[in-house]
Amino acid sequence: DGYMGVVDSAAEADIKARVDQVNIKRKAAYAELSSKRGATVQEVAGATACQLFQTKVLPGQYYRTEGGMWKKRDSTPAELPSFCPK
Repeated sequence: DGYMGVVDSAAEADIKARVDQVNIKRKAAYAELSSKRGATVQEVAGATACQLFQTKVLPGQYYRTEGGMWKKRDSTPAELPSFCPK
């Protein structure tokens, strides 16, 4: 969805707060881009997610699948959401 998440529900409160701060900044950036592109914030966030899945999720890192499950990337590419161009 273009936003960061916390894999471990027992994570420290300060980690969750930092993730929230990053997501606030991301949402603002997505809102700015959406107004320039004539798209919705969700569309911009989704497009960003597609790009991040292909370029930034490295083997050993976790990502959330379209079904909401956390998955650790192995040597194969990250599973792209259905809305990503193939």
